[in-house]
Amino acid sequence: MPAYVEQYQCELRLPVYLTFDDGPHLRVTRRILQVLREERAKATFFIVGNRLKEPGALEIVAQAIAEGHTIGNHSLTHCDLTLFSERDITTEVVTTSKLLEPLGVACTLVRPPYGRTNNVVAKVIEELGYQLVLWNNDPRDWARESQPDKWVDAVVAAVHERNARVILCHDIHETTADHLGCLIKRLSREGYYFATWGETGKEAGGLGQVLQ
Repeated sequence: MPAYVEQYQCELRLPVYLTFDDGPHLRVTRRILQVLREERAKATFFIVGNRLKEPGALEIVAQAIAEGHTIGNHSLTHCDLTLFSERDITTEVVTTSKLLEPLGVACTLVRPPYGRTNNVVAKVIEELGYQLVLWNNDPRDWARESQPDKWVDAVVAAVHERNARVILCHDIHETTADHLGCLIKRLSREGYYFATWGETGKEAGGLGQVLQ
């Protein structure tokens, strides 16, 4: 299909934003990247800095970048930033970005762990020049009651009922990788397509500031 035809078709459809927190995981993130590649879907990965110290982790992030996905910052230690001083919040964010520098990543997105934010966290992130990114569709893919694939039904229901198209998932759980393809297929059949954060402009930013 010519690129201009595919672009025109996307403009007629609604974007969905798959976002993955807490990686990279040496096995699960690779599996998720494979599913995304097979389904021709894009996503945004919010990276925990300390995970980048594991051998092979940077290579996984490099693969994600090469395949057209967006990389965001999920802090260094995955702690509740609302309990930190401005100095320590800065360290959490800046250190993670520096760990990503060898990959040439211009990382401008920050998602605070657990979605926990306040005026201080928001102020520091803004002053550092980053965009704060939350979500509005949390299927709790990590929870026992969501296993193995009930979280997929929860995502689809929230899209239908609340137009909640910024989806929070985690690339550290095997069951998320197991059933991601099913989710993508279901929403694709309904006319949605999977975009990286900010790919469609201001709409993404407006959707992402709601945490429900």
